[in-house]
Amino acid sequence: MAEIKKMYEFKMEVDHTEGEGDKKVVTKEPVQCIIRKPTRNLLDEGDLFYSVKISEGIQKGLITRALMAKRLVNDGGVLSEPEKETYVKLYTDLFNKQTELQSMSLKSDSDRSPEEKEKLDNLMAEMAIVRKDLHNFEASQAALFEHTAEARARNKTIIWWVLFLSHIQGKNDKEPRPLFGAGSFEDRLSTFEKLEEEGNAADRAIAERMVMYVTFWYSGGATEAKDFERFEKEFGVVTN
Repeated sequence: MAEIKKMYEFKMEVDHTEGEGDKKVVTKEPVQCIIRKPTRNLLDEGDLFYSVKISEGIQKGLITRALMAKRLVNDGGVLSEPEKETYVKLYTDLFNKQTELQSMSLKSDSDRSPEEKEKLDNLMAEMAIVRKDLHNFEASQAALFEHTAEARARNKTIIWWVLFLSHIQGKNDKEPRPLFGAGSFEDRLSTFEKLEEEGNAADRAIAERMVMYVTFWYSGGATEAKDFERFEKEFGVVTN
């Protein structure tokens, strides 16, 4: 396995069992929990997964965010004029940046010049900021946006990212290993769901912490370790 780049890491404890029957002893063992930094290929796969889930939502009859925005702007609704202007600006800005990203993605990473790579990195950083602002706006209007195709896709994509970014390293591990195993999304999701249903309290606590951190990252709240540390301080998150 190639060495992974770490976006953030923290320590927690898992149950360590030795022996069987009456001789079974369960102790706490510290492990390093790691959120890997996504590669460009993984970012492409995540964007594709999000797009597919939007299409699925539309097929199931969910309204899109664009149609919701059109209704809010053209048909009145509960938004004030300044709020309408803010939302249209954010949505248009994100759409334009996504279009530019798709255009740049036609060229493989090996064919890009250093200037093009830098531009791509800057574009993705700008998109993260716009997504954060858009998320904050929509959070304040949650009742309106929670049933859109994009909202459904976002929630499912967060789980996708949790499954692919979460790693763990115990004292006997030579290198970090995927928390939910290797393989496809479906394989990892099965492990995740089994852990939720049958896992012990320590394992579930790690999974819940990963969901919390990855959600914070995906919403644009974090890009480096200091952002996660600020998050922990602001919300009183305690790690071992």
